Amino acid sequence: MRVLILMLCCFVAGGTDRVITTCTAEACLTLHLEEKHFEKASEGCINNGGNLVTMRNENELQSIKSVLSAAAGENDIRNSKVWIGLELLKSNCTDFTKELRGFRWTSEPTDSKYSYWNKKPLSTCTEK
Repeated sequence: MRVLILMLCCFVAGGTDRVITTCTAEACLTLHLEEKHFEKASEGCINNGGNLVTMRNENELQSIKSVLSAAAGENDIRNSKVWIGLELLKSNCTDFTKELRGFRWTSEPTDSKYSYWNKKPLSTCTEK
């Protein structure tokens, strides 16, 4: 997250059109409880002046977990999946020697030395 206040978005799969906004010292995060494909979710964030959320360090991860925990207390999203701003371009291959495994953040900077993978991504070069 940046020192500037940025609006970062998460879109929940299988949700509704409700929006939950929470601000931290670094950023405002909006959780959109509306199902969208990755491209549409990213486009929606950009159109609202933000980006899909990124986690480039442990502090960002903890902030996002805190926001999601607070939202889960008010809504039934505990088993939902959310989009983050990390993608593997179709022409790139999964690279397990790199921290981001060949993926890149959709907003600048596109690379980071931090990663926290819940499970190993699929190995591919042909799919986005």
